[in-house]
Amino acid sequence: MVNLAAAPNFIDITKLRHHQIPVWGSNIGYHGAGVALQTFGGSYKKELDKLFERRGFGLQPGEKFKGLRAVYGQGRGYHQGNEGDSYAIETKSDWKRQRSTSLAEVGKQIDELIEFAKANSQLEFVCTPFGTGRAGYSHTDIANLWKGKDIPDNIRLPSQWLEELTKESKMPNFEPRTKADLESLITTRQGNQVVDKATGKQYGFVGRDSIKQAEKIYVGREFPRLGLQGSPLGNYEYRVKNHSLEEHKRAVTAYKSWFDRELAKGSKGKKSLAYQEVDRIANKLLQGKLIVLTCFCPKNLPCHARNVLEKAIVDRALEKQRDFLISSSVAENNLSGVSSDEEGERQSNNRKQLFSPVNIYSKSSDWLAASLTNPTTIAEYWATKGQSGIKDKFPIFFESKFWKDAEEAYQNFKQDCPIGPERDKLMASIVETKLNQYPELIKEIDKRGGSAWLETCEHRVNGGFWEGKRKDSPFIFALIKAYERSSLRLHQKEADSTMTVAFSGSRAKYFKEHLDWEKQAKNGLKDMVKTAFDTAHSLNYDRLTFVTGMATGIDQWGAIEAIKLRKQQRQGLLPGIPKIEVLASVPCVGQEKVWNEREKDRYFKLLSFADDVHLVSREYYKSPAQLFERNDDMLNRLSGRDDMLLVVQVAGSRGTQDAIDKALAQGKEILLYQPDKRGTQSYTYFCDRSKSSTPPSSELAAKLMALERKQTIVEQAQFSNSPRSQEVEL
Repeated sequence: MVNLAAAPNFIDITKLRHHQIPVWGSNIGYHGAGVALQTFGGSYKKELDKLFERRGFGLQPGEKFKGLRAVYGQGRGYHQGNEGDSYAIETKSDWKRQRSTSLAEVGKQIDELIEFAKANSQLEFVCTPFGTGRAGYSHTDIANLWKGKDIPDNIRLPSQWLEELTKESKMPNFEPRTKADLESLITTRQGNQVVDKATGKQYGFVGRDSIKQAEKIYVGREFPRLGLQGSPLGNYEYRVKNHSLEEHKRAVTAYKSWFDRELAKGSKGKKSLAYQEVDRIANKLLQGKLIVLTCFCPKNLPCHARNVLEKAIVDRALEKQRDFLISSSVAENNLSGVSSDEEGERQSNNRKQLFSPVNIYSKSSDWLAASLTNPTTIAEYWATKGQSGIKDKFPIFFESKFWKDAEEAYQNFKQDCPIGPERDKLMASIVETKLNQYPELIKEIDKRGGSAWLETCEHRVNGGFWEGKRKDSPFIFALIKAYERSSLRLHQKEADSTMTVAFSGSRAKYFKEHLDWEKQAKNGLKDMVKTAFDTAHSLNYDRLTFVTGMATGIDQWGAIEAIKLRKQQRQGLLPGIPKIEVLASVPCVGQEKVWNEREKDRYFKLLSFADDVHLVSREYYKSPAQLFERNDDMLNRLSGRDDMLLVVQVAGSRGTQDAIDKALAQGKEILLYQPDKRGTQSYTYFCDRSKSSTPPSSELAAKLMALERKQTIVEQAQFSNSPRSQEVEL
């Protein structure tokens, strides 16, 4: 049975647990790029380079050098590194040449991996999409090598391969089951027997369970002292204060609210570890396996496993069973009111329409094809004539300037790049910038088949240099390279946990009323930015994103402090996790047109330092309404329980007050900092909890307030909705 819980699209080698073994594509042992370099470790590669430099030559025959999870000088097989292990599939026997290792040879190595995984069932082998990058094979090529093989449950394959394998596969030992049958296969045992490593004391009863042949799956939080790893289905939303009936009811209620959102995300194709785990357990039920969910909840009290998870897993199993029966043409006609033949034909037609190749040029009737072309302004013109399917404008920010489209940027820079590799690189760089700034294009390419789909497309207009079919077109080739880099970047971000902090506040002119106000504001922002990083680090976030609207004053000063902190991190002066990023939420092109030259220079320089530039409106500046739309975009990004709006205000500002009012109405957390003429620094925390579906955390606010000596509760009559506020004065 194939493990249908897909491996992540992006695997961070440094975050895998010790029992999780990454399976990656190797050449003959020189791990210099891609996943191979990540597995070997950048710091170890630098150390090895220094060794080669001192020696004046490389490794001797038979000599090896251990890295993070890989061994330099070793190609295929099991690697034992300094900080963990991995498994390599040799996909290139000649590092200079694609497809230098045949598919037949790769297939033999997959057989060896399967046998090794069966012999080491205590390990989990997490496959990267090896062979589909620098080796030059497609996902279909590699996925076909897995077909017909007895793949053990401890091997996880990438989603692209699973899609190929499950198109026509049948579930082994599968037979239709009723809801009652499935419910009889799953139960919950509250109280998990584990042994305290320090004292030897036993907890719970698992192991003395009467259902000894059942598979026991722990669904609680991490318990390092007892050697228990946290489950994606653990209740991290509410920790009971005592073991009373009311407390456990609150815990289950809070959990269900979070769990329902996770299921909704997963059903829409978004990343959800909880949904993936439910899916995995549902597969076991469909195979007729007995399942016991275990946790530490005392017996006879409400428990998230018994009250929420059991039903959700059974429902998911029934849903998968129904889908499988329809797709395999064995469903009864009354199952859904549609015959399986009709359903199969409809799905087949949809797939053909979805993955059909297109000509990427300005007059294409396909909206994505017209949007992917460089001269999108020409496509906009043809759209007014009904001859193009483009739906929007695509201005880009490239090399410290806004351009009306990618073509204008290319025409400006191409004279400095001779025809050949340099100009190809310029084209790929411009297209990659465009994709990064408009991720909806990446997601639509993903839906149509990713690189494999782009390889079937063409670019033909009037016979120019960039035109051709498939990879014979230099433009298509550059587009594929740009997409692969942008897609990897986007999927990595989506896979990471992110804490988001947004800036809002008074414009620079208001701080001139008092000499010390600007200094106080900048010092306050510095404290806010550093404390936000410390908070995100203590909460184990992967990323910390600072969002700035890039107006003069607080927006830009906050961005400067965030960029300074990011520089310290890149210099190794701060921990590498969470990764600091700066996102510029720009209201429109031309917001700077009324500024003086010095302000414009600073604005474009800061934009060039930002990790991401997002245009809220793709129109040029028309009215102040676009500035208020920018506030909406920034607040929409504050969706996590630890996200916060940081406000520095010294005078009434329509834009700042608009952000505050909207944040309060949406139940967002706000931390207001106000310098005054006395030199007093004060932080005030606001949150109207009644407007928020999830009780927000105020850990960032608490840490900033902890910088001060005194804490008092005050009311702020100027804000509506009577939010809770805390003010601290130094």
